Amino acid sequence: MKGCEYARFHIGLEEFKIGNIDRAIKHWVIGASIGHKGSCDNVEVGFTRGHATKAQYEEAMCGYQLYLDETKNETRDKVRLPIQMDKASKMREYEKNRTR
Repeated sequence: MKGCEYARFHIGLEEFKIGNIDRAIKHWVIGASIGHKGSCDNVEVGFTRGHATKAQYEEAMCGYQLYLDETKNETRDKVRLPIQMDKASKMREYEKNRTR
């Protein structure tokens, strides 16, 4: 059972707010494995604070990395780089004009 990564993240937040930390971690592990960076970060914080087990932490990190590897596309990356460079140059130009 996977579901929507944003829903998993927010359900985890709600579970955390009411004190169900174990359930929150479970939702975030699933969210991380389907590509939600915030869920991945929350599991990491939970692990450093002793709320998540090493196995849960590893599952979240490996699942997130697997998601990133699956979504990599060489053609998309070649197209994305010029777009990102163009955005960066436009931001520099905007900042330069704004400070005048």
